[in-house]
Amino acid sequence: MEKAQRLELEECIGLLTAAVKPITDTETLPIQDATDRVLAEDVKSFVNVPSFPRSAMDGYAVKAADTKAASDENPVTLRILGEMLAGDYKEFPSEEKSAVRIMTGAYIPNGFDSVIMQEMTNHAEFSADSDSKVAVFKEIKAGANYIEVGEDIREGDLIAKKGELVTPVHVGLFASAGVGQVKVKRKARVSIISTGSELLDVSSSPVSGKIYNSILYTLCAAVKKSSQELLFSGTCADDEAELESFLKKALENSDIVITTGGVSVGNRDIVPDVIKSLGGKELFSRTNLQPGMHTKAYVLGKTVILALSGNPYSAIANFEMYYFEILAKLFSCEKYLPKIKKAVFKGTYEKINGRRRLLRAFYEDGIVCLKTGVHQSSVISNMLLCNCFVDLKEGCTIKDGDTVTVRMFSI
Repeated sequence: MEKAQRLELEECIGLLTAAVKPITDTETLPIQDATDRVLAEDVKSFVNVPSFPRSAMDGYAVKAADTKAASDENPVTLRILGEMLAGDYKEFPSEEKSAVRIMTGAYIPNGFDSVIMQEMTNHAEFSADSDSKVAVFKEIKAGANYIEVGEDIREGDLIAKKGELVTPVHVGLFASAGVGQVKVKRKARVSIISTGSELLDVSSSPVSGKIYNSILYTLCAAVKKSSQELLFSGTCADDEAELESFLKKALENSDIVITTGGVSVGNRDIVPDVIKSLGGKELFSRTNLQPGMHTKAYVLGKTVILALSGNPYSAIANFEMYYFEILAKLFSCEKYLPKIKKAVFKGTYEKINGRRRLLRAFYEDGIVCLKTGVHQSSVISNMLLCNCFVDLKEGCTIKDGDTVTVRMFSI
C-alpha cells in the first residue's frame, strides 16, 4: 500500500507546476540591468544596424571595376582623394581611378562599392600636400569588405521575443539598435525557512549537540544565483507556534516558499501539520525518489510551498528537481528548465536501490562517471567534484558502457 502512494518525479512536477500562477507584474529597466530577466514584451530595432555603409577592413575604398586585372606584376595605380577614420562623415568627388584611405568601421563614401585590404596594396598614405597614389596588386569584386546598411539588423526587426531570458548578447544587440530600456517581468519572490532546534547560525559559537545550518545558506545562494528576489529567510526551532509565525510572514508576498526539515515521520516533524493548519492544500507527499522520498508540496493562495528534507544532499537534489521547473512556469520561459542529457557511463555501480535514485556524478563530452563512492544525504562536500546527477531507475545497476540519463546541475 505504501509503495502505491509514491508518485514518480514527473508526476510530482506536473502537480506542482499546475498549481503555479505565472507572474504578470512588470517593470522597465535600463538594458544594463536586464541580464537574466524575462522580457515582458517583444523588442524591435529603432534603426538599421549599421545605419550607414561601413568598411570591414583597414585599406582603401575603391570602385571594384578600377581594380580589374591588377596583379603583382601589373599593379593598378589609383589616386587617393582623402582619408576616412571611424566616426568621420564626408563625401568625395566620383573620379575614375580614385580611392579613399579608410579605416575599419569608417563610413564608405558614395560612389565607392568595395574596400581593398591594405595588405593588397603598397600601403600608401594620404597627404593633402601632394598627389597621393596607391598601387593595387589584386583585382576585387564589388561588395568586398563592404558592410551594407542594415546588414546585421533592419529597422523594425524583432530582436528578442516576449518570454526570452535576456543574455549579455541581447543587451549588446539592444544597444546597437538604439534600445536603452526594456520591459521585463518582476523577479520571483522566494522565502526560505530552515526548521530544526539543532541548527546554529554561522555567527554563533559551537554548541554540543547542535550543527551549523549549511542548507539555509546553500539555498539562499542558489536563489540569488538564479537572479530571483530572496524575500525572507530564517531558521526556526521545532515549535509549531514559531513555525506558524515564520510561515505567515513568508506567505505575505512570496511566489515560492521553501522549507527544509520537519517533513519525515519523527515527533518533531511538524511542517506538514502547520502548513495544513494555515490552509495549505497538499499537492504530493511521497515520491519514488532517493533522496527525497519525503519531499512534499502545497499550494496556499498564489504561493507554492516546497517542503524539503533537512538532509543537505537531499535538500539540494530536490531543490534542483523542482525549483527551476517552478521558475519555468512562473515566467513561461523554458530556459529555466533543467538540462537533461544521455551519456555513456564509465565505471560500475552495483548497488540495487528500491527507489529511483539520483547519483552525484561528473559529465564531460558525452561521458559520465562517479567521482565519489559516498552518496549519503548527510554529505555535500564531494558535490564540488560533480556537475550532474545520474538518474537511475529503481532496481537497476550500471555497468561500463551503459547509456544513462544525466541531469545537469543548475546551481
